[in-house]
Amino acid sequence: MIGGFLARRMEPFQAAAAAVFIHGEAALAAGMGLIAEDLPARIPQVLQRLAGQQNSIGMSRGPLL
Repeated sequence: MIGGFLARRMEPFQAAAAAVFIHGEAALAAGMGLIAEDLPARIPQVLQRLAGQQNSIGMSRGPLL
């Protein structure tokens, strides 16, 4: 994930912070009993939710999307 953000010219610290945040949100969405295999399926849902929040407050697509 960090590599993808870096490829989109995000600053390294921001790329790492964004990846940590997204992984954390995916873990919260998965809930108790989370195993590492659960995370990849949750990441698209987190990104869609974040994109919806940006659009609902009138922000253009940011560096994550």
